[in-house]
Amino acid sequence: MKSKFIHLLIPFALCIWIVSCQTQANETKPPVDVNQEKELIKTAITTLTTAHANSDADAWLGQWVPEPYVFISAADSGGHFFVKNYDTLAALYNRFWPKNYDGPPRPRVTLEPYDFFIRVCDTMATAEFKIKWEGKMTIDDSVFVRNWETYENYSMEKRSDDWKVASISAVGLTSYQRE
Repeated sequence: MKSKFIHLLIPFALCIWIVSCQTQANETKPPVDVNQEKELIKTAITTLTTAHANSDADAWLGQWVPEPYVFISAADSGGHFFVKNYDTLAALYNRFWPKNYDGPPRPRVTLEPYDFFIRVCDTMATAEFKIKWEGKMTIDDSVFVRNWETYENYSMEKRSDDWKVASISAVGLTSYQRE
């Protein structure tokens, strides 16, 4: 009889312990203010796109989760671009955006993110939006006006109260036009 009682008591005690742990976890964690988190995510995206427009590799890389699983995947009329791993991403962008650049002035690019749709779930989020890009570049004495648009989807992680990019998937919606 004692053995049956103990066999019944153990699952009952385990259930009570699990429920109390769940209750404690819910009580100690403040609720997420989704609207505030969405604004913080927009700020992180604006910081990233501004760093990109200014060819500031340090600021741009500072917006990324420094992990091997991060990636960028982008496709437009010129083809597909894919880079995986934070270290590979850092090497690539430091090569294209050197700190002591001695060449001709880089084209000024203006980026304007808009039409956001953001979903937040605790320390993870996704952000879908469009970016208007404007700029000029000279290639072999030909001036190209580059006004284009991309549709972008970012996965984000919250690290130490800051939202960081874990992945970018982008599709170019327009292409180059000769001036």
